Amino acid sequence: MGKTAVVYWSGTGNTKMMAQAIAQGCDSVGAETDVFYVRDFTKDMMDEYDMVIFGCPSMGVEELEDSEFQPVFDSCKEKLNGKKVALFGSYGWGDGEWMRNWVSVCEENGAVLADDYMICNEEPDALKEEICGIDGMLKRKGIRIKLLRIWDKKALVYAYRPSMLHKDLKNETAECILQERGYCTEKAGSGNCKKCLEHLIERLEEYKEFSHEIGLFLGYPPLDVSGFIENKACNYICKGCWKVYTDKEEAVRTFELYKKCTQELCADYRRGISLMQLAKAV
Repeated sequence: MGKTAVVYWSGTGNTKMMAQAIAQGCDSVGAETDVFYVRDFTKDMMDEYDMVIFGCPSMGVEELEDSEFQPVFDSCKEKLNGKKVALFGSYGWGDGEWMRNWVSVCEENGAVLADDYMICNEEPDALKEEICGIDGMLKRKGIRIKLLRIWDKKALVYAYRPSMLHKDLKNETAECILQERGYCTEKAGSGNCKKCLEHLIERLEEYKEFSHEIGLFLGYPPLDVSGFIENKACNYICKGCWKVYTDKEEAVRTFELYKKCTQELCADYRRGISLMQLAKAV
């Protein structure tokens, strides 16, 4: 595997913890990874790495730290063209505007954004650190892990393939359902579903009842999701992983396939097969 550099600035230690978790995830998949505090990294070192992962928290009015990190990053801009880059950071207020602006700067300078950016509100706790590490490990297999919600000492963790999610959310019925609930489906249609995921997280935090459009993010047939919403979870023709309102035979076949895959993968995991090995099989 190629060489990866994790370059970060941290004021309170939150972004440092993220950097360590990301480096651990890279190491777990065999990447040769070096971690640098930003003052120890220079633009000339960009050529030594196949991928550079930059980390900086949101400062002031949602901006990069300007005394140490910004000068180094600005000097690296001339090296961004064609370079694989990923971004991460923590924040204590705002809605992540600093990260979206940062992504735009990288794109304008020709960087190849290898992954969705990763942001964490305040201090990453043990669960968030573990999810960050697993996400870093599985993303090389095209699988992402995201924490959607924490409540009553329980966590809702979402595992997905971005390529499949992009396809699912581009469905015409899915777009209508999402638009009615304030989602930016234009972003999904262009192959970028991050905005839709962010809006889903906001809705899960805002409403006590479950946001039923979540079925679209889980690969449920859009017509079944629409039927569930319109019928208020009643009048379905059968149920399994979801309640079915359209193609019963196809749904039953899918339920059986899901059940078989779940049983086999859980059995393999109990036998000690690692997540990376399991990821190769799905």
